Amino acid sequence: MIFGILWSIRKLEIRRTPQPPQIDTAGFEQWQGRALFAYNLGIFACFGKIVLDYGFQYFAGRMQLSWSLVRAVGATLFFLWLGALVASVLLARRARLDAARLGIESRGPAAESPPTEKDV
Repeated sequence: MIFGILWSIRKLEIRRTPQPPQIDTAGFEQWQGRALFAYNLGIFACFGKIVLDYGFQYFAGRMQLSWSLVRAVGATLFFLWLGALVASVLLARRARLDAARLGIESRGPAAESPPTEKDV
Protein backbone atom coordinates (compact mmCIF):
# COMPACT_ATOMS: atom_id res chain seq x y z
CA MET A 1 0.00 0.00 0.00
CA ILE A 2 2.88 2.35 0.75
CA PHE A 3 4.30 1.81 -2.74
CA GLY A 4 0.91 2.63 -4.21
CA ILE A 5 0.79 5.89 -2.29
CA LEU A 6 4.33 6.82 -3.32
CA TRP A 7 3.56 6.06 -6.97
CA SER A 8 0.37 8.15 -6.72
CA ILE A 9 2.33 11.14 -5.44
CA ARG A 10 4.89 10.74 -8.21
CA LYS A 11 2.10 10.52 -10.78
CA LEU A 12 0.73 13.85 -9.55
CA GLU A 13 4.21 15.38 -9.92
CA ILE A 14 4.42 14.13 -13.51
CA ARG A 15 1.00 15.56 -14.34
CA ARG A 16 1.87 19.02 -13.06
CA THR A 17 5.29 19.16 -14.74
CA PRO A 18 5.39 22.22 -17.00
CA GLN A 19 6.58 21.83 -20.56
CA PRO A 20 9.98 23.49 -21.08
CA PRO A 21 10.00 25.93 -24.01
CA GLN A 22 12.90 24.15 -25.76
CA ILE A 23 10.93 20.87 -26.07
CA ASP A 24 8.27 20.35 -28.71
CA THR A 25 4.77 19.46 -27.56
CA ALA A 26 4.77 16.00 -29.15
CA GLY A 27 8.02 14.97 -27.45
CA PHE A 28 6.86 16.26 -24.07
CA GLU A 29 3.48 14.52 -24.32
CA GLN A 30 5.17 11.29 -25.38
CA TRP A 31 7.48 11.43 -22.34
CA GLN A 32 4.60 12.31 -20.03
CA GLY A 33 2.48 9.45 -21.38
CA ARG A 34 5.27 6.92 -20.84
CA ALA A 35 5.94 8.19 -17.32
CA LEU A 36 2.24 8.16 -16.40
CA PHE A 37 1.90 4.62 -17.78
CA ALA A 38 4.80 3.45 -15.61
CA TYR A 39 3.31 4.91 -12.44
CA ASN A 40 -0.24 3.78 -13.30
CA LEU A 41 1.05 0.24 -13.65
CA GLY A 42 2.56 0.41 -10.17
CA ILE A 43 -0.54 2.00 -8.66
CA PHE A 44 -2.92 -0.56 -10.13
CA ALA A 45 -0.59 -3.41 -9.15
CA CYS A 46 -0.40 -2.28 -5.53
CA PHE A 47 -4.04 -1.42 -4.93
CA GLY A 48 -5.28 -4.25 -7.16
CA LYS A 49 -3.31 -6.77 -5.14
CA ILE A 50 -4.96 -5.61 -1.94
CA VAL A 51 -8.45 -5.87 -3.42
CA LEU A 52 -7.77 -9.24 -5.04
CA ASP A 53 -6.12 -10.67 -1.91
CA TYR A 54 -8.98 -9.80 0.39
CA GLY A 55 -11.61 -10.63 -2.20
CA PHE A 56 -10.14 -14.06 -2.82
CA GLN A 57 -9.75 -14.74 0.91
CA TYR A 58 -13.42 -13.94 1.41
CA PHE A 59 -14.40 -16.09 -1.57
CA ALA A 60 -12.18 -18.97 -0.40
CA GLY A 61 -13.71 -18.89 3.07
CA ARG A 62 -17.26 -18.88 1.72
CA MET A 63 -16.60 -21.68 -0.77
CA GLN A 64 -14.47 -23.81 1.63
CA LEU A 65 -11.60 -24.06 -0.88
CA SER A 66 -8.66 -26.30 -0.11
CA TRP A 67 -5.66 -24.77 1.61
CA SER A 68 -3.32 -25.76 -1.20
CA LEU A 69 -5.48 -23.89 -3.74
CA VAL A 70 -5.60 -20.81 -1.50
CA ARG A 71 -1.80 -20.85 -1.17
CA ALA A 72 -1.31 -21.33 -4.92
CA VAL A 73 -3.59 -18.42 -5.79
CA GLY A 74 -1.95 -16.26 -3.10
CA ALA A 75 1.51 -17.04 -4.41
CA THR A 76 0.38 -16.33 -7.98
CA LEU A 77 -1.03 -12.94 -6.95
CA PHE A 78 2.17 -12.12 -5.09
CA PHE A 79 4.45 -12.94 -8.02
CA LEU A 80 2.21 -11.09 -10.49
CA TRP A 81 2.30 -8.08 -8.17
CA LEU A 82 6.07 -8.33 -7.85
CA GLY A 83 6.52 -8.58 -11.62
CA ALA A 84 4.27 -5.57 -12.24
CA LEU A 85 6.14 -3.60 -9.59
CA VAL A 86 9.52 -4.40 -11.15
CA ALA A 87 8.19 -3.49 -14.60
CA SER A 88 6.86 -0.22 -13.19
CA VAL A 89 10.22 0.66 -11.64
CA LEU A 90 12.09 -0.12 -14.85
CA LEU A 91 9.66 1.89 -17.00
CA ALA A 92 9.78 4.80 -14.55
CA ARG A 93 13.59 4.72 -14.60
CA ARG A 94 13.56 4.85 -18.39
CA ALA A 95 11.16 7.81 -18.25
CA ARG A 96 13.46 9.61 -15.77
CA LEU A 97 16.45 9.04 -18.08
CA ASP A 98 14.44 10.38 -21.02
CA ALA A 99 13.43 13.42 -18.97
CA ALA A 100 17.06 14.13 -18.12
CA ARG A 101 18.06 13.73 -21.77
CA LEU A 102 15.29 16.07 -22.92
CA GLY A 103 15.91 18.61 -20.16
CA ILE A 104 12.61 18.11 -18.34
CA GLU A 105 12.62 18.87 -14.62
CA SER A 106 9.79 16.69 -13.33
CA ARG A 107 10.42 17.16 -9.63
CA GLY A 108 9.54 20.83 -9.77
CA PRO A 109 11.48 23.75 -8.34
CA ALA A 110 12.57 23.69 -4.73
CA ALA A 111 10.20 25.38 -2.33
CA GLU A 112 11.25 28.84 -1.27
CA SER A 113 11.80 29.42 2.40
CA PRO A 114 9.68 32.08 4.07
CA PRO A 115 11.34 35.46 4.60
CA THR A 116 13.07 36.04 7.89
CA GLU A 117 13.53 39.24 9.88
CA LYS A 118 16.90 39.81 8.17
CA ASP A 119 15.20 39.76 4.75
CA VAL A 120 12.61 42.38 5.71
